[in-house]
Amino acid sequence: MRSRNDFSQVTAVFADEVKVYFARRQLVERLGEAREGRPSEFKPHMGPIMTGLDEIFMWTVRYTAPDAWKASCLGEPGWQSDDRYLTPEGLGLRTELEKAAYLRTFQEWIVRPQIKTVPGVARVEGKMFEPMAPTVIIALVAAFVLWLTFVPALIAILKDAMTALVALARVRPGDAGGGDRHGGLEAARDRVHPRLDQRHHADPGRTSGPLCALRRRPRHGAGQP
Repeated sequence: MRSRNDFSQVTAVFADEVKVYFARRQLVERLGEAREGRPSEFKPHMGPIMTGLDEIFMWTVRYTAPDAWKASCLGEPGWQSDDRYLTPEGLGLRTELEKAAYLRTFQEWIVRPQIKTVPGVARVEGKMFEPMAPTVIIALVAAFVLWLTFVPALIAILKDAMTALVALARVRPGDAGGGDRHGGLEAARDRVHPRLDQRHHADPGRTSGPLCALRRRPRHGAGQP
């Protein structure tokens, strides 16, 4: 079981010879028991059928800290001297509601459509977490943690991860889902935090945009305790 604020995941691993729908029926019965004696906001549900290669990832779209970066001159996108955030479209965001609404727009109309074009992505979902930062959960395969400052780099890295995983599965199909024990792609997950240098990689027109962070949602794979 893995969990974080407002989100927890329990993975049930069955033997290969167990029929899929028999296994799901067993879980449905257990879900009914799990609902009893729990708070009303606790709503367990069963996710899609997955294998050891399936993963859930999450990223959060947020602004850079006002004291960490400001516009180089008045009128340029970024944090202004009066604590407004000026968007590339020329919108001046003053209140927390306006800033949160712009993050949601950035996520839904810029980030999300491009992520959905990456081969292997099953679904993209969004939710607002405190303090009103849109958090996205995505079914995806990869095995490392990245901090990203712009969308094109996100797309390129996710595609590279998918390509690497496909190659790994072809060479060592027996190791799928068991990277911790067998030296697979998962071996170094949650330990590497490379940060892309915005000065060398980012589109100049987007350097003042919100920061996009992607991190891996760990889960149990086949053969793991």
